[in-house]
Amino acid sequence: MQIKTRSLVFAAIGLGLAIAVQALRLGQTVTGPTVNAVLDTTAALAGPLAGAAAGVLTPITALLLGQLAPPLAPAVPFIALANGLMVFTFAWSLRYHPVLAVLLSAVVKFGALYIPVHFFLKLPPPVTVALTWPQLFTALIGGAVAAALVPILRRAGLLPSAA
Repeated sequence: MQIKTRSLVFAAIGLGLAIAVQALRLGQTVTGPTVNAVLDTTAALAGPLAGAAAGVLTPITALLLGQLAPPLAPAVPFIALANGLMVFTFAWSLRYHPVLAVLLSAVVKFGALYIPVHFFLKLPPPVTVALTWPQLFTALIGGAVAAALVPILRRAGLLPSAA
């Protein structure tokens, strides 16, 4: 599989934007939907693999840069997995319908976090709460923003008409 320069550029921009948003420390209600929108949009622009790479790297870089609270460290691999699954699901289901992409990808991310948080990880209660239901809502909002951006990006020529 050949990786195009365009995909690498959009992936780097997406990762950079996601990290920059996290650095602003605006709280979960702003940061979560914004990062999810950036990840989903990156997948639409650069492909699901590039979007998933950005999704996997964002919690790791957030932890390394001190943007993610230390009690969340055990959850980082699960957050990375959930982001990757969300992005792949969004990119795949976007081919069928934007609403399907938003709903399905949000449910996948929620499930990918809910299960390990409740059955495998021993986290403080506030961390457990932050990694469950709010993740569903931030993924829904972020996905909706990304799905709204896709037609605009197509008209601007940044996406092929059948992306």
